[in-house]
Amino acid sequence: MKLKTFILVLMLLPALSYGQFNRLIDSYTIPTFSYTKLSLSGQDLFNYSKQTDLDSKNSYENTNASFSFSQSTYLQNPMATNIISSSLNYNYGLQKYILSDFGGAGLISLNKSSYCNFSATMTNNWYVGNYKGFFIYTNPSISYYYDFTNSYAQSSVSAAVGIGYGRVIALKTLLQACIITDEIKANLSDEDYQKLSDLITKYSNGFYGATYRNDSEIQFCKDISEITKKPEATMKIEQIINTSLYKTSARYSGLQGKLGLNFGYAFNKNNEDFEPNDKLLTDVTAEVDYGIPFNYDKQLQFSALCYKNVDDNDFRMPVALINASFTIDHNYHWTTTLSAGFNYFFPKNNSDFYNLYLSAKTDFLFLNSFSFYVSVGYSNINANSYSTYIPLANKGDRFEVLQTHIGCSVFIL
Repeated sequence: MKLKTFILVLMLLPALSYGQFNRLIDSYTIPTFSYTKLSLSGQDLFNYSKQTDLDSKNSYENTNASFSFSQSTYLQNPMATNIISSSLNYNYGLQKYILSDFGGAGLISLNKSSYCNFSATMTNNWYVGNYKGFFIYTNPSISYYYDFTNSYAQSSVSAAVGIGYGRVIALKTLLQACIITDEIKANLSDEDYQKLSDLITKYSNGFYGATYRNDSEIQFCKDISEITKKPEATMKIEQIINTSLYKTSARYSGLQGKLGLNFGYAFNKNNEDFEPNDKLLTDVTAEVDYGIPFNYDKQLQFSALCYKNVDDNDFRMPVALINASFTIDHNYHWTTTLSAGFNYFFPKNNSDFYNLYLSAKTDFLFLNSFSFYVSVGYSNINANSYSTYIPLANKGDRFEVLQTHIGCSVFIL
């Protein structure tokens, strides 16, 4: 009788854990937090060196100056996600070669550079009525480069705008909360799982670093201990979250569809070879994303994205991109991923062509003493070049690529 009961428990345990994980997913809510981070960096604000040959009196001088300014703003709640990041960099360099005839006037060779670059990106999603329902998205970006030495400027602006319905929710932090609870033998309620997952989400997205600066790790450990009631397990929790010992693969759940427009504008001064040159490019886009976790240890992801170009550029054409992956976490230290990708091109004045990608990878780590991974890949390629945001491609010779990579590490002592 005891043996039958034991066997029954073993058979029902996966189903029970699957039910618990499903319950956690169903009750999961998007965490709310925000921060803004500004920084000015001048690690190489000024650097000067001079080297002189004492025999020939030839000398070399090198002067460098640089600084950078960066900004990041992150706002997230169930109804909106707004991420803004920007950076400004300036670099100055002067190399001076002086060839001297033992103290007489010599030849001076100068090499001067002075340039700056600026970039800014935004990612915005606003949901209406339901955080898994109708939403509006816009993702603009801008970049600008100017060479003061050669009076050369280059800039580009792009934006994606559109509408969608549904939502694919990232659940890796919820999985990490489950692993932590199991490894340190904590007794958590469903509400505690949510709180623990929220803390890991904030930590992974830079909230603690931006808010607490040098004390970020200390504050994070304090907050974790308040939930788990196990302050002695702090280092174990850090190991689960931050090290490669725990092979925690990504988890996603949900279905969403998007329809929109992509705009791209590029301008280049004093360079006629730049392509495209001072031209607005526009694409109509349609996208479907789907993710479903199976129990704690398996994940299926699928995405289909279609571009339809509006302009008549010969190298731009309608493109369909299909990607799928299936991941298995055999245990906390061993994971395997199977991936497939298919890109199909519809040129205006040529026959259709495609690219096919297949890969498999397994990664295993045993108690910090032995690690092993194997990756196998196959590609069938017919497109010479490709850009995912503004589709650019041309048909070339078809060729196959086979790749195999095996690696291992053993700690002997």
